[in-house]
Amino acid sequence: MRCGGGYWERVYEADFLECSYGFRPGRSTCMALAELRATIRAETTQWIVEADIQGFVAAVADRH
Repeated sequence: MRCGGGYWERVYEADFLECSYGFRPGRSTCMALAELRATIRAETTQWIVEADIQGFVAAVADRH
């Protein structure tokens, strides 16, 4: 999975929003949860979306 990771990080890092934490260098799950907690407490959000992409891909693969 990490093959060419440095290249893709340079290509896409500039496009990520500041609120994006998934698989980014220097960012952790704890940091993402802290940001989510602060956002909820400030009541600046109306939606929280969680997606299991790996589970989705596995389910699609099982059907074919």
